[in-house]
Formats: sequence, structure tokens, C-alpha cells
Amino acid sequence: TRQQLLADFFFLDALSDNPAAGSFKDLLDDTEIISRFDYRTLVRQLTKLFETLRESTPGQRTLSEILREPARIAPHSLVEQVAYVVQNWAPWLPQQVLTEMQIAIALTEEEGRAYLPGPGPSPSPLFGEGDGSDAAAAFTDDTDWMTTSVLLAKSIYIWLDQLSSHYQRSITTLAEIPEEELVSLANRGFNALWLIGIWERSSASKRIKQLCGNPEAEASAYALHAYRVAEELGGENALQALESRCHQHGIRLACDVVPNHTGIDSELVREHPDWFLQTDRPPYPAYDFSGPNLCEMKGIGIRIEKGYWDHSDAAVVFEYHDHNSGQYRYIYHGNDGTHMPWNDTAQLNFLMPEVRQAMSDLILAVARRFSLIRFDAAMTLARKHFRRLWFPPPGGSAGVQSRSAFALSDDDFTAAFPVEFWREVVDRINREAPDTLLIAEAFWLMESYFVRNLGMHRVYNSAFMNMLKREENAKYRQILKDTLAYNPGILKRYVNFMNNPDEASAVEQFGKGDKYFGVATLLATLPGLPMFGHGQVEGYREKYGMEYRRAYWKEEPDIGFIQHHEQQLFPLLRSRHLFADVEHFSLYDFMTDQGVNENVFTYSNGPIGQKFLVVYNNGAQATRGRIHLAADKASPEEEGLALPMPPFWQELGIDRSDDPFCRFRDLQGNQQLVALEKLSQGLELQLDGYEHLVFSDFQTLSDEDGSWQKLYQHLNGRKVSNLERERLGILYQPLWKAFAALFDQGRLHVLAGGLVTARQTRPIDKIMSDLSVECNAFAGMVASSIEGFDGHSTFQIDLKALFADLSGWLSELAAAEAVEKMLAGQWQGTRSQAGLGVTILSWLMLQNLSQALGFSDESHCFEVFASCGLDFAWQERAASEDQDRAVFLATLLTKTAGMQPHPAVDARAFAHLCQDRDNSGFLGVNRHEEQTWFLREGMTALAGAIALQAGILQFRADQGKESPTISTAAAEHLRQRLARAAAVGYRLDKFLDLS
Repeated sequence: TRQQLLADFFFLDALSDNPAAGSFKDLLDDTEIISRFDYRTLVRQLTKLFETLRESTPGQRTLSEILREPARIAPHSLVEQVAYVVQNWAPWLPQQVLTEMQIAIALTEEEGRAYLPGPGPSPSPLFGEGDGSDAAAAFTDDTDWMTTSVLLAKSIYIWLDQLSSHYQRSITTLAEIPEEELVSLANRGFNALWLIGIWERSSASKRIKQLCGNPEAEASAYALHAYRVAEELGGENALQALESRCHQHGIRLACDVVPNHTGIDSELVREHPDWFLQTDRPPYPAYDFSGPNLCEMKGIGIRIEKGYWDHSDAAVVFEYHDHNSGQYRYIYHGNDGTHMPWNDTAQLNFLMPEVRQAMSDLILAVARRFSLIRFDAAMTLARKHFRRLWFPPPGGSAGVQSRSAFALSDDDFTAAFPVEFWREVVDRINREAPDTLLIAEAFWLMESYFVRNLGMHRVYNSAFMNMLKREENAKYRQILKDTLAYNPGILKRYVNFMNNPDEASAVEQFGKGDKYFGVATLLATLPGLPMFGHGQVEGYREKYGMEYRRAYWKEEPDIGFIQHHEQQLFPLLRSRHLFADVEHFSLYDFMTDQGVNENVFTYSNGPIGQKFLVVYNNGAQATRGRIHLAADKASPEEEGLALPMPPFWQELGIDRSDDPFCRFRDLQGNQQLVALEKLSQGLELQLDGYEHLVFSDFQTLSDEDGSWQKLYQHLNGRKVSNLERERLGILYQPLWKAFAALFDQGRLHVLAGGLVTARQTRPIDKIMSDLSVECNAFAGMVASSIEGFDGHSTFQIDLKALFADLSGWLSELAAAEAVEKMLAGQWQGTRSQAGLGVTILSWLMLQNLSQALGFSDESHCFEVFASCGLDFAWQERAASEDQDRAVFLATLLTKTAGMQPHPAVDARAFAHLCQDRDNSGFLGVNRHEEQTWFLREGMTALAGAIALQAGILQFRADQGKESPTISTAAAEHLRQRLARAAAVGYRLDKFLDLS
């Protein structure tokens, strides 16, 4: 129309002089128009005509001046000019024009946004501010097993390949996972197993990965075709078989559900293409879909944009072409707005009720098959973020490029998506599959919202990994404090982890030293659900792609690293019932002379009588300070009402009213003694860089005899492996010295060698005389030092005569041609096996002491000695492994001496010795590949010692008689037992069966 044409002339005249429109000069070129009609003369004439209207215009300006005002305000930015128009001209512009301008601004901002790889900052949650914090808490209660879950992630194809290498056989299905592996996981404390990548995957995703450079690639584990167990993994039957075996070991299975998107060629894309976010034309005209068809189904073409093939662009849509109808759809890829789109996925449209219903049905079906479900990228489906990403308000910038063109008003969005999808899902699961633990992978400060408002059982806590790795310790301690002060129930619902499967491995982030084990100790002992990554325990460094079928780095399990886990971490995982909840959890400041050291994490947990105190310095600098007051903690009855907590000693259940001392131990077995009177100022600790401590077994001590006071002064704060041993060492110091000297193994070794030769040399004779004298003196010390004895008794122990008789018996054995000669060999030993002479001499001396002191047997005597700590004194003087073994065997012989029938000649009694847990360490009993084994050296020494004991007992009983049968019988049983042990390859179960 003429009116429209005049308006266009005014706009063209203004834009031709606009510096910000320079990039559009080809579009604004008016050369051809001027050659036909001098429109600028007309504009100038009309401008003069409008001079008469100046007084009625804003600011009394002409129309030409008004049109040029935005360029004057922002000469180099069209976006700022349009924003000026929206802000200042709104009263005179139609609403449709304003909306289009707002969308244009938003689209331009999307195109200019940088999408950079790598982690962003680590924000701290703000409790009680926004995101439904004004609504009542709506947590979902745990069922009995959920609270103590410990989750281990396994990328299934990589795991099966690693298992095949380890067990040297092909393992390709879930049913073939070895029983030994499940036993190992359970023994380590893992009771939940997350199987990553078990569902049928997208063929298109696999082809994309392979065409992009990895011919071995599988499809991404998160670009799914359907929620069926892949036939390649054995299908549903293999899953059921694995689940049944896991159940026997107390392990529950976990899987992924990815409701946000599917693979670009999934069943849903083929059957319901209208369920996905899409347009009928490419959002950007430059998109080129001339690449290969990725769909295997006839009649459908699926192509991703050309830029993905040459790495020149990252399009937000892919092309879906129905060959039968001729219809083209441009379906959006899955996208969380932070990095590039996931180019092998298709984004579902959750504004559609049928989509929400279908996903709810799917989740329920999975919940009936798995005990734990992890929801991938769950935060993208929260209404707040689904809107931000895909349907922003008019003028709002969308999280996904081009989506600002699909802006919705608040009312329209609420009408289409009225209730949180996740709240509906949780409520349905609670009704229909309540024994399913739901885990949300959620970031963007949505953690509290997902458990408190939406009712998820657990939510990812990425701050644990990120902040502790960066040593942002004050920030993370503040998160703990704020959570406790607002609602401690949130803390027990965090999933803590040291690596997520799509991020760098735990050892790449934390190393393999003290920092790793310090943070891992927090992982194992903080409330919540600990999650360990694939290969974390083995010390693997490789970051596994979600499309990997195997590991590409040739890594072997780090045995030392694993053993460190066995010593320090697995005992904690097996005690998760003490750490998982928040009812007894208290957090403390570590106070130094300079104030709070924010690098030190210290907290306690556990019910009364089972309290633990955890201390970890997440910094390289050593520090010294005190643990005293606990952080405020919200009342369970009133959210946000933070109440002061008692001092740490009360939280640990320590009663300071009566007993003067308290003892406790750390995870390494070291014990510490503190005076309770000093606890009012706090527990003082010295910590090295990255040092971690876990204290337990807090026990108050009375001190009637003053021995604990003496020990306290003696230790002066030092930790020792056994406080009771140290106390007895002070209380009975003279006895300890005399006992250790009497049983000196160096001297007994010389005597043992002399006795078997039957040559009574002067040194040997002196040793026997000295031992008799010392034995009598020691018996006198016992009588005067230990209550219950006559302190004035005198003793006449004649070891010299005993040893002379023993020498003769040994000589007879050595000269024998029959099987008895084996007993002499056991006394002397070989190059590979220590002789048992010292062991037998020690037992005989104890036997004589026992008789002299009036005990019924040497076992009772040794119990009394042990009550004075003399067993510790004996062990302390053992200078080698052979001497340690001699002490153990001599102690054991005090118990076997009175057995009837004697285990040397009775199979059942001997089997009992082999099965006794107290003897398993000496025998080297161990489990490997589902079998129980023992060490040859341990069995040889045990069988030999009791055979010698049986021979000596009978020899002494029958002195003067001709009765060699017991020596013969004992020697014959010894021969048979050693032969049997070798024949069964030192397998304990088979050895006992044959016995």
C-alpha cells in the first residue's frame, strides 16, 4: 500500500545511515531504487511537512530524528538499538511487534553465547531461598536397606573385557560374570552395582562414532534404542541370572533411565516422531543435511548436519525424512545448554501429556526390575530448566540456540506443563514400586530441590568432588554447615563421588597418595550414598568413553593401591550403618591459635557405644589444633531452626563425671590415652598434610592403682599400638625383664643345637645351669608380685636334669632308621624350615614353671602370665619372623599339652586346630578363586610341633619303660599329614576331607 511504501522509505533512509547496519549493506543497497525514483527527496519533503507536528512528538522531534535516535544512542549495536526501541517506544508499538523484537534480541544473544568445554565454577547452594523452599519438606523415606547402600559403577562392555583378561577366558554376557568377582565386591563392602550401558543402543549412534574415527566404537550408552537388555549381553535371561547371584551376596543392581532424550533412530522416534521437539524447517538456513542416511529402517531418512562430519559446526537439530509421506522434520538433539548438543540423541517434548505418561510408564516398568535407578541429566526435566532450555518467556534467552523463537508466556507454559514431572514419578513409584531407590543426576543448585521437594531418595553432590579436588575447603565446610543448619535430612540424601563416569578418573583428579585416601575416607564416612567409579579401586587412570567396548590403555590393577583400600577403606564401607544417617552426625571446627583451620574436616557419627570421630586435613600444610564445639544443627521438628550442639566429648558419649581417663583407637590400630579433665578445652591433635584419622572405641577408664596415670605421664601424648600392654609393662616391669631374659631365643637356640648332638659341652652345661637358677628366681618373683601366691615360697626347678633326659631321647630319634627319625629332623630344621627346638624348650620351661607354681596345667599358668602382660614381653623380644612363630607355637603347645586324645595322633582334634581362627594366621589360611588354601611352612611347623610334644609327653611318662609306640604313632601321623598336604596342593577343605 502507499502508506506501507512511505513507511519503508523512511526506515530505509534511516538504516542507510546507521553504522551498526553496515554488515547488511547488500540488503540495504538503494542504488536501483534511486535510479528509478529519488525517494530521499520525498523523505526530506515529508520531513519538512512533519515539522509542524514537532510539538506533539516525544521530545519535540521530527519523525526522521525519532527513527535515527536508536542509532545515535548505540551506533555500533543493532541489538542495543532494538532494546532501546522496546524500552522507549512500547506505548506506540503493537504487541506483536514488541514480541517479535524481544525474540530477535534473545536469538541474537543465543548466537553470541560461547559454549566452552570443561567444568565450570563450583557454586554453593542457598538454602531457604527460592526453588520451593517455602513449601513444606516432602522427603521420601528410605526402606531398610537404602540408607547403607554403597554403589560401584561399571561400564559393562569394558568390565566384561577386563574380566576376560583377568580370568583368561571369554566373558561376554552378564550371566558369565564370575562368582569370584561378586564375592570380592561384597567382601569389600559394595552392596549396589550400577551397570552402565546394558540397554539396546542406537545403531545410528554407533555409526556416527565409527565414521568419526573409531572403527571399534559402540553406540553411546546414553543414546538408547529401547529399554531392553542388549542381546549381545545375554538379554533379559542373563540379567535375571546375574541378579539372582548378586542377591545371594547382598548386592542390588542399578541401571540408568534417560527420560530426557532417546537415540535419533530409537523406537520412539520411528513410532512417535511427533513426541519430539521439532520444526518443519531448519532453524538456520545454512544447515546442510547432505550426509549419510543413519537409519536402518526402510522408508525413513535420518541425517545429522554436515558440520558434525567435518567438525565445523554443531547443529541443534537433525533431519528426519518420512519417504512415504514426503514430510521433513527437523528434530532437536538432546541438549543441556552447557556444551554442544548430543548429536546422536533426539529431545522429547515434555509439554505433551502423552510423553510424560509414556516416560512414567517406562520408569515404573524399570523400577519393577531394578532396585536402584539413576536418572541421567534429571535437572533438565525440572519445569524451571525445561522452560529455560526450550520454551523461554518472551524476550528471555533460551538455553538452547534458536529456541527463543518458541517463547511461551507464563500462563501458556503452566497450562502445558502444570506439575513437576519428577514429583508425579516419585509419587507413583512410592505407590506401585516402593522398594526402588531413585537417584537423580542433578546439578545447577537443584540438589536440595530434588530430594526435599521432588522426593528423590538421592541426588548427585558434585560439590564433593569439585571442591575437595580444588581444595576449596572453606566452601565445602560451609555447605555442610548450611545444610545442617537448614535441614540435616538433605545431607543424608547426597550421592558423594570422586569421579563421574564421563569425567577424569579419581586417581587423575586426586592422585594415589594421602590426598586420595583422605578424600576417600570422607567419601566412606560422610552421610549419604558413596559412589565409586569404574576402576577407581584398581587405580586405573583411563577416562572411558561412553562408546568404548574395551579399555585402550594397558593398565594392570595396582596391588599396593588395592591393599591400601583393604586396610583403610573397605572396613569403613562395611560399617556404613554407623555413618550413613544424620541423626548422630556432628560437625566440628578445628581451632588453632590463628582461628578456625578451614582445611580440616572433623565430624563424629554413630549411635551411643559405636561412635566414630573422623579427622582429615585436606591441605599440604601440617597443622595443630583442637576439636571442641559442634556446629549448629536444625531441629528435626522445625526446618531452619538451628540449635546449639553439645561439645564433642558429649557427642562421643564420654562421661567426664567419674573416670579420669579415656582411651580410643584409630583405624590403623594405634591407641591414644587422654585425661578427661583436659577435654573441656578440646581434643588436641597434630596433623600432617593430607593426614586422615578415624577414631573409635571411646572408653573411659578408672584408675584405682594409679597405673593409667603413670602411663599417661610416660606417653606424653604419644600413640601406641596397645595401651593395655604399655600399662602392664609399667606395672610389672621387673617381671617383664626377667621373663624376656629367661626365654631369650638366642640362648635357647644354642641349647637346642647342643641337646640334639648329645655332647654336653661346658657352654651347654652352663646354659642349663643358668636356666635352672633363673627359672627358680622368676618363680619367686611371680609368687611375690601376683596376688594369690605365697610370697615366701622357695622353688626347686631342675631344668638341667630334664634337658639331659631330653638330649638322650633326641639322640635315639636321630639314630633311628624308622619313621621316628622325622621327629629329630623337625627339632633340627632345614635350610627352608626353621627347627622346632626353641619352641619345645620354651614350652617345657613353661610346663615346669606351671608345676612349681602349683597350677593344674601350663595353659592356666600362661593365662595368669598373660594377665600381667608377659605374653607381650615375650613377643616384643622376638627379633625375626621365625622367632615370632616360635612364640606362637610355644603358647599353642600350652593348650594342646592336656588334650585327650592328643591332636598328634587324633585326626578330629588336629582338624579342630586347623579350623581354629586363632591359628589361621600362623597357617597362612587364605581365600583365592573360591578356594581356601594354607601355607606349607605353617602346616609343617604345626604338625611337627605337636608330634614332638606328644613324643616328649609319652617319653617323660614312660621313663624307665620300653614303650616307643607313641613316638612311632606321632611320627607316622606327621608323615601322612605332610604327604596329604602336598597331594591336595595345600587346599584346606580337601586336606580336612581326607583327614
